[in-house]
Amino acid sequence: MTATRTLVVVCLFLCGGCASGQAILAAQAVRAACAPTSGSSSVDFQVVDHMGLVLPGVLVRLTAESAASRVAHSDAKGWVSIEAPVPGRYDAKLELSGFRSVRVEGIEVASKCQVKLLVAMKVSRREEVVQ
Repeated sequence: MTATRTLVVVCLFLCGGCASGQAILAAQAVRAACAPTSGSSSVDFQVVDHMGLVLPGVLVRLTAESAASRVAHSDAKGWVSIEAPVPGRYDAKLELSGFRSVRVEGIEVASKCQVKLLVAMKVSRREEVVQ
């Protein structure tokens, strides 16, 4: 029986005072140790709001220097899985109308490894002027 270890990184560090209005998550550059499997590497996100409620329909863009960007949307349970075609360091950007954009930088993906991230998004501020 082949066992696979999954790296679970919980990202809830939000940059409240970012000038760009984005939250920046510091995903530590951690390389997951995985046993060989027949599956390919992936980065899986579960996206929630600041209260922990799942967010469907979040646009997630995964990029690496050595590969083209990959885009997917979170499902009804807030999950999205994006294949990481080559081992290396990836960055992700998550966007949803009504929420601050989130960047996750420095996601280390090893060969045939699954990396899971829990990302909390903050509601963007809306200001209305009534005259």
